[in-house]
Amino acid sequence: MEKIRHLKTSIEGSNNGAVDTHDNFVDLFLSFHKEVSIVFEEISQWGKEIILFDQENAKIEVINTIADGSSSNTTSTIEATSKTISSKSAPLNTRESITTFYKNHSFKPKMVWNKCHRPAGVGMAPWMYGETNEAPLYIAGAESKMLFVVNKTNGDVMQRVSYDKMVYPNAITFDQKSKEVFVSDKWKHCIFVFSAEGSFLRQLCEKGDQEGRLRAPEGLATGPSGTLFVCDTGNDRVQCISSTTGRMLSQFGRISKEQLLKASQTKTPTRHVDLKCPTDVAIYNDTVIVLDSGNRRVKIFNKRGEQIREFGQIGSLPGQFQYPEVMAVDPSGFILVGDGGNARILVYQPSGQFVTAMGSRGDSPGKFNWLTGLFVGKDREIIISDNKNHTVQVFC
Repeated sequence: MEKIRHLKTSIEGSNNGAVDTHDNFVDLFLSFHKEVSIVFEEISQWGKEIILFDQENAKIEVINTIADGSSSNTTSTIEATSKTISSKSAPLNTRESITTFYKNHSFKPKMVWNKCHRPAGVGMAPWMYGETNEAPLYIAGAESKMLFVVNKTNGDVMQRVSYDKMVYPNAITFDQKSKEVFVSDKWKHCIFVFSAEGSFLRQLCEKGDQEGRLRAPEGLATGPSGTLFVCDTGNDRVQCISSTTGRMLSQFGRISKEQLLKASQTKTPTRHVDLKCPTDVAIYNDTVIVLDSGNRRVKIFNKRGEQIREFGQIGSLPGQFQYPEVMAVDPSGFILVGDGGNARILVYQPSGQFVTAMGSRGDSPGKFNWLTGLFVGKDREIIISDNKNHTVQVFC
């Protein structure tokens, strides 16, 4: 508080004739600019709210950190200059306008949630929760062995979903028609299905490498007509299974001779393609987009498993990634990849052309250490979970 009083006195003194030349005014402005930044950084250490000074846009931002047992207000922004017009207000109906949006929009964390140790997959349910009139945010608590159903606005945990056989919940996806939640369990080697109310419904698949069996599954995506696409990570393949019975409907990836023989006997559509530890999958229109983590590539297939194109390269330069872990596709087909190795999000056009990157390594708001969950909403709000920082951040 003493620093604040001193800074206030200095500023008032400058308004009472202390500045007599343009050069002195510039020097004084730069001095105050630096001191204000330092003071707000110190204030952030006192409480649950983090105050950041955006030097480029001359804004003071208050970010909520949601910790165990705490409450939170929604994020507020105090502007020191006239209000700026968000790039979100521009129509995003062409590839060029969306590319410009991602390049120019300054994504800021409006909520930092840390009620869960080592969070994994995240997703917004396509239905409203109770009487809140808001879609609930689902977070897979890998080490907590449960799902957290969270109010995205204030960070309140509205529900905890658990099952005594769940070992390591990883990725999450939803079926809007049946209002069901699908969760891959990496170390139980199966998929658990829950109702929107949190009741356990069924288990799909079990450990193995034959049809309908899984080994360390990760990414999930809901397909059409009651289908579910599963990254069968440990078996280097993607399976399309029935979301009700778990029966394999098709597969593509590194298929062994034994698996090919079995598929020919059961007449299961099968295609051999080079996949190495695929960790995430998404459906966009008639394409299946796979994050081929082991090969450091994003590969795009049609529904028959025929590869259309691929992109990606190992490295730290723009557009390259070291350890891509998670992926999401926005409403226009733009592909976002969470790179744990470089601690950033990379954005690509549907064609695979690199657009921009966001984020850097660290443990303060807006920074990452190891990304383990990624979701993009209809309004291009980005939700990211971080296994090492033990946080989920909501960016808008």
